[in-house]
Amino acid sequence: MITEFLLHHFSYWILFFWSILEGEIGLTLAGFLAKKGVFSIEKIILIATAGALIGDILLYTSGRFLIKKKIFYLLIIRSG
Repeated sequence: MITEFLLHHFSYWILFFWSILEGEIGLTLAGFLAKKGVFSIEKIILIATAGALIGDILLYTSGRFLIKKKIFYLLIIRSG
């Protein structure tokens, strides 16, 4: 009963956040549920693509800024 409620009301949000973190397993499950008629395949494609793009952008920008700080601190430590 509660799983049906969560699936009905929050399923696309769960897929979105799952796609940000690690999308392959959630996307496979969503594809299976689309085959069963629970999800819409068009919405799955849009939501999973948006989540994957946002996740990739967040990881890229965090790595880009953290590596600059790390190089800066290494140069200060070695020169000091």
